[in-house]
Amino acid sequence: MWNINKKVHRYKTVVETNSIPLVIAVVADLKTNYGDLEMKKVLFGQVFRQEVLSGGLFAKKPLLTGAIRAWSPQIGKWQMQYYSNPQAKNPLAENLFIKLCKQNTPTMA
Repeated sequence: MWNINKKVHRYKTVVETNSIPLVIAVVADLKTNYGDLEMKKVLFGQVFRQEVLSGGLFAKKPLLTGAIRAWSPQIGKWQMQYYSNPQAKNPLAENLFIKLCKQNTPTMA
């Protein structure tokens, strides 16, 4: 669960006080080189469907609105993937990141 738990805890007061969404970005490097399956397992508690199970961070941390996974398949090129928490306390519009990245579908940005 990397440091996502720590970041949710760090920003908890700001998010609750202002009723704002919290989106955490995970930028892959040699230490955090997690793919789509690992992200889904951590966030949703499973990898095959996007329904939230009790073991996932989205179920445990409703303040976490979403997460973005970013990685560079080659120098100067970035791909991003957005994961939305269907149980978020402060949700975002579903199409907010459409130009940046398609939800759960890697694209060049």
